[in-house]
Amino acid sequence: MSCGDRAANAARPGCHLGSGPGRHKRRNVSFGLLALLPFALPDKAAAFDHAWHCFPRAEFEKFEVHEDKLILDYLLVREEKGTLSGLPVVTFSFSIVNKQDRNIHIDAQLVGLAADGSPVLSISASPPSSLVASQASRSVANSVYTAAGQLNRAAKLCVSFGGDF
Repeated sequence: MSCGDRAANAARPGCHLGSGPGRHKRRNVSFGLLALLPFALPDKAAAFDHAWHCFPRAEFEKFEVHEDKLILDYLLVREEKGTLSGLPVVTFSFSIVNKQDRNIHIDAQLVGLAADGSPVLSISASPPSSLVASQASRSVANSVYTAAGQLNRAAKLCVSFGGDF
């Protein structure tokens, strides 16, 4: 069977638009396999996956996590001019105390929501290699460029922590 007539290809089984010499065939991707991905990951990676917690901006810095031999606290979000560029940046920082007998991996995500619920900023922060050594404490911070006043537009700040502890 010839698939040379592009107009008739749709009616012919085995012929696809775009097939032929010098053309790439379109491949169908099964997104069903992506649904199985969480089951393929080791259980240890999902041992701690803190839910999203949202607070009015004035209450955000009071939030703390006290888990078994782990403390996450001193949450701070601020907007200022960048040191080198002078462009506005939002910085998100927090403190970790790991009293466990093993190293842990951790990261944090922050989303700022306007009064109507639309996102106005997002930022993630984690220590180098997302790692905190056993019996150690660490301060973590990350900054992103943003439009001036974005933090002031955030009526709520939402945070989520994740890791293997």
